[in-house]
Amino acid sequence: VVRTGETVVVTSPEDRRSRYPDLDVARIEPSHLSQQLAILRRANLVRSRKEGSSVLYSVAEPRLFQLLEVAKAILTSSLTETRELLEELEGLDFAEEPGSGERRAG
Repeated sequence: VVRTGETVVVTSPEDRRSRYPDLDVARIEPSHLSQQLAILRRANLVRSRKEGSSVLYSVAEPRLFQLLEVAKAILTSSLTETRELLEELEGLDFAEEPGSGERRAG
């Protein structure tokens, strides 16, 4: 994610690497990336401009990164709680007690 300036999306990763060696090549199929960027453009979250065979994208509203940081914190907290609950459940033993026909917890 580029927080300032622009990033480049071209149809060929090789073309992007040769023309813009300092940029990471997106690890997503170009068609999927194009669809996602179109959604972001329609929502006015990113701006785009064409430069030769490349399309340069920039974030329209820098405060978007603050929103993403808050969302990440909320999701991380939720996942931590879920992981702790899973670990607790994995520690429980619900096996039958021999000969009793009853199940026990713990």
